Amino acid sequence: SCDPPFFCQYLGYQPSGTLELEWAETDGNGAYRPDMKAVLFASYRTAFPRNGIAMAGGAVKARRTRVSRPVFSPGSQTQEIRADLTVYPGETAEVTVEIINHETLGVVKSLPLAGQASGTVLLTWDGRSSSGLLAAPGTYTVRTRAVGRFGETAVSDILMQVEY
Repeated sequence: SCDPPFFCQYLGYQPSGTLELEWAETDGNGAYRPDMKAVLFASYRTAFPRNGIAMAGGAVKARRTRVSRPVFSPGSQTQEIRADLTVYPGETAEVTVEIINHETLGVVKSLPLAGQASGTVLLTWDGRSSSGLLAAPGTYTVRTRAVGRFGETAVSDILMQVEY
């Protein structure tokens, strides 16, 4: 079962090699889950079909999302958000940083960055929601989502507190 207190995340296709998973103790909605006491990894193999598809390139990776201020005061400060992005050489990814409110589980702000190559992605958030209002006090997830040219998705989260 993937119902609370359990959480399942399907990673989709993964290329051969070492798999590294980053988890900020949040569920698929970005909500902090202090009730989770263990993490289990499972894999399965199925028979390779007769007609296979070989694609050039590699899976996009988003790692180490970080913020300049773990406790942030919108209106008097700005928040720098960084994440490490890896894409196949010569390719780019569509990156979106979402600010998710833990109380409502809603996306307060979505910050898109098109055509990002490998390296550190950097953007600044002024603490305002999409409607222009300052973010309410509380706990937030900062989620970096990168989508590669084949539709593969990578996600990296970090928690942040808004206080006034």
